[in-house]
Amino acid sequence: GAGTITKRALTLDVAAQTKTYDGNVSADAAQFHATLGNFVAGEENSVTATATGAAYNDKSVARANAVNYTGVALTGTGAGNYAIADTAQGAGTITQRALTLGAVTSEQTKTYDGTTLADASKFRAALNNTIAGDSVSTTAAGASYNDKNVAAANRVDYTGVALTGRDAGNYSLAATTAQGAGTITHRDLTLTADAQSIVQGEALPSFTGRADGFADGEDERVFGADGITFGTTLTNTDTPGSYGVTGRIGSTSDGVVGNYRITQAAGNATAFTIHAAALPG
Repeated sequence: GAGTITKRALTLDVAAQTKTYDGNVSADAAQFHATLGNFVAGEENSVTATATGAAYNDKSVARANAVNYTGVALTGTGAGNYAIADTAQGAGTITQRALTLGAVTSEQTKTYDGTTLADASKFRAALNNTIAGDSVSTTAAGASYNDKNVAAANRVDYTGVALTGRDAGNYSLAATTAQGAGTITHRDLTLTADAQSIVQGEALPSFTGRADGFADGEDERVFGADGITFGTTLTNTDTPGSYGVTGRIGSTSDGVVGNYRITQAAGNATAFTIHAAALPG
């Protein structure tokens, strides 16, 4: 009489695959490798399995943990005697994509304050090897100038460099430090003369005043032996009127000395008054 033999169902254990993050769920169907089970003894090497399609369950490093295969089929001399499901799933991982730092694009500047402190929040740097359309950028936890002085400061050193943004978890960055351009500008120091007045014909007084605008912790001692002095160009007091008193750092009354830009207070122009002497009788 008639007789049929049905195909023997095989089991399969799919090997894992991995890839570097590339912004999509595509997997490599050519990497489909499955260990088949439930063979008739002696036929284990007569059948293998292939797949025509493969995709990760998610494109991101954190969530990708499986690869789904489609078009699974058997091949080999014994394939006609066995059956298998046309889909399968195996483990899959996506590793972080390595980035490198490009040029630091944030040049920062500050007014002299006696310190090397810089602003880490201003750190910006280009990133190489990102996937187009991804949201990933850089931050820094610390920043300092290479020198506190105006003349020597030309660089900002950043520390704690890290990635941030919606897609940052898909990337790695080996560099944790970076360098960018930085400048420190002169701090304004205003010399203000104390008001002085005499009567016509009296001797010139000693002129005094103050300097406003020093950085915290600094005073006129930063100028060394030069110090701060105040004086007038008058050589006698014969003529009543209002006259100027000029402050100086060494010989400089208007210009740059060290980390400071020297300016005169507006009132200095009339800080010295010579009153007319009383008429006899």
